Amino acid sequence: MAPESSLLIPHAPFLYTNTFIITAVSNPINYTISYNSHTSDNVTNMPSTQSSSTMATNIVLSSDVPVRDGYDFMGWCTVAPDTTTPETCTGTTFQPGGDFGIDQTTLNNT
Repeated sequence: MAPESSLLIPHAPFLYTNTFIITAVSNPINYTISYNSHTSDNVTNMPSTQSSSTMATNIVLSSDVPVRDGYDFMGWCTVAPDTTTPETCTGTTFQPGGDFGIDQTTLNNT
């Protein structure tokens, strides 16, 4: 059942009532996820940039695991590590193939 609207006009001898339909229009989010190795050393198996437009609440990250000689990959961090403690992530860490949560107004990490 559609909601009813009423318009009351001051000093008018009548009440106008009409039925109307409210239609929601979705606005997809345009997103780009870029992966950065934060090094000039050779890194193989780096994921490609992901770009799309979606109404989803989660984006599945690339399952590619970067390879760099002498290092173990610990995940993607939302904040670039400092050079004195590169193994410490001060942001949120995401694993390959993990979900990156989004909503309609802001990015939210899940």
